[in-house]
Amino acid sequence: MTETELSSYLKNQYPKEDESVDWKNWSRLTQNISGREGEDAISYISAISNMSGGFLIIGVDDDRNIEGITDVSNYTIENIKLRILGNCPNLISEGFYTQEFITDDSSKRVWVISIPRHAPRRPVYAHAKAWQRVGDSLTSLRPERMEAILRESLQGSDYSSEICPKAEIEDLDPLAIEVLRKGWSTKARREDFLLFGDEKILQSLNLLSDEGLTNAAVILLGKETSIGKLLPGSEVILEWRQDENRVEYDYRKSWKNAFLLIHNEIWEAIDARNIRVPFQEGFIQKEIYAFHEKSIREAILNAVAHRDYSFSDRSVFISASPAKFSIENPGGLLVGVTIKNILSSKAWRNRLLMETLEKISLVERSGQGIDDIFKFTLSDGKGMPDLSKVDESKFQLVIPALVRDVGFVRYVERVANQRQIVFTAEDLIDLERIKNGLSPLQENRIGEWIKIGIVERVGITRGSKIVLSRDYYQQEQRLGEHTRLSGLSREATKALILQHILKNGKGYMYEFRDAFPNYTRKNIGNMLQELRLANKIQYEGSNKKGYWTISS
Repeated sequence: MTETELSSYLKNQYPKEDESVDWKNWSRLTQNISGREGEDAISYISAISNMSGGFLIIGVDDDRNIEGITDVSNYTIENIKLRILGNCPNLISEGFYTQEFITDDSSKRVWVISIPRHAPRRPVYAHAKAWQRVGDSLTSLRPERMEAILRESLQGSDYSSEICPKAEIEDLDPLAIEVLRKGWSTKARREDFLLFGDEKILQSLNLLSDEGLTNAAVILLGKETSIGKLLPGSEVILEWRQDENRVEYDYRKSWKNAFLLIHNEIWEAIDARNIRVPFQEGFIQKEIYAFHEKSIREAILNAVAHRDYSFSDRSVFISASPAKFSIENPGGLLVGVTIKNILSSKAWRNRLLMETLEKISLVERSGQGIDDIFKFTLSDGKGMPDLSKVDESKFQLVIPALVRDVGFVRYVERVANQRQIVFTAEDLIDLERIKNGLSPLQENRIGEWIKIGIVERVGITRGSKIVLSRDYYQQEQRLGEHTRLSGLSREATKALILQHILKNGKGYMYEFRDAFPNYTRKNIGNMLQELRLANKIQYEGSNKKGYWTISS
């Protein structure tokens, strides 16, 4: 392959650097697989493996220019793997491989090293240290990440299905068992379930076995006094502040009772402080609530069902204000789940607990509900939910409550109705990003959206960008902003070129490139030639140092 083809392949296959992909040129790695700690290949391999695994690409600089690997007399593609495995204790050999790409003229070569995720409870070391990437640098594995790795075996064992020592049937609330019975009967459409005794219901749902009651049974059905004794961390705390910046709360309540008896109470306490935002859509009066019921209920259910109950000294904590709803639960992201794939991932920390909630229609088995939360929040014009505070020991979700752009709500609804489109959460995230001047994440959807008129591409080649359609800005009476985002038309740009030459007596290519950074040299050259053919300008001087003047 040519160098251009190799560069294109790498950029498309590994689009950007993050915790799972790192570019390094050979000299940056001290020209060695195992060299100076924190700077060599095995240090970066340790850092990538200690997160979610990924790729280390050697022979490419920070700007993704292919420099190639030089001085490889001590390293061949055959022995790289053995050298790395010998210097990285705990690195899993399965899934670890190296690929070598060489340009057709053999002048440049690149190594792509595939790095598997660390084994449960076994961080990967290099130079007797476990490494982690923080920003663009490497550092020793942070304590919270180390703790998360060492606790991973607990995730795979399903805490909710384990037997709760000393728990007895008398520790369960009869009212909660009745809610469970009716919920399962309704979901399964089996009226005979209503005739089942307490023990038969519990056994049928795997909440009770010959060995005793499970933790899931206590979480869902336990009396307040029993939960405090058996599972002290199974608690939900709500604090409300009228001013989110105040330290003191205006209202506080905690629940430590059967979850099947308190989940409605938690929502009602939040809904009592809800705010309605009315807006007009044609002749129809509509409304948006600060706290969308399905989103808040999903967030609460997720926090309870996915929390790590081995943190017995920490509770599910809700902090709410007129501006936002924040919910935090112990336990970070599950194995295989990242911020990038969280909308589509399907993973359970407490499988029995989730399965029971699904059987009584409180959660959907198909997912975690995070995608619904993003979809409802964005379609309500509140902006993006925030997951930036998620770390190794906690999961924190912040849902904005203030409606920031009613026009965006109207636009999305109108396009969906006119075009008969169902927007996914990923679609709405991309439309929000485009509205805020960011690139969409779903490159494969851009062509379709341009075709049906939701967005427009303005500019060409490297200066092109995607903006919401003119229709949106016209609806909002902000056509001037659309003009600003769209930039100048080709004819307007040519008129400015003429004006520049008239004012200054001459014009150089470098001046036009400075004036119109969204155009390539070739694009500007084409416009100059069009003006020349129209007998408006002429070129004088040499090819390299010449300039343009008004035609005489």
